[in-house]
Amino acid sequence: MPRKFEIGGGSCYQGITAMFIRLILEVCAILNIIALILLFKSKINAPKTLSVISLIIWSLISFFNFVDQTTEDFIIRIKYFTPFLIVNILIILIINQIKKTKSTLKVE
Repeated sequence: MPRKFEIGGGSCYQGITAMFIRLILEVCAILNIIALILLFKSKINAPKTLSVISLIIWSLISFFNFVDQTTEDFIIRIKYFTPFLIVNILIILIINQIKKTKSTLKVE
């Protein structure tokens, strides 16, 4: 959570928003963990689907939090949401790379 969010106080809405964002983050993390577990069990399509769902959910939450923000709030949100988006994208890229590797191994 951004430091300003924790110490700034504010309305009840701010706490509810933080709780909702944390819940979505946990759901996305669980989807990615399940995707990685399935990937190690040699399954390819299910992990990719779970990771894409996670990326879509987190992207939507990020987008809705970026709309109509002041410059300072926008920068704080970019710092907070971007690392999770990058991790989701990296997981999808890793799954695609492993899928390519497995498909070339099957051909040979």
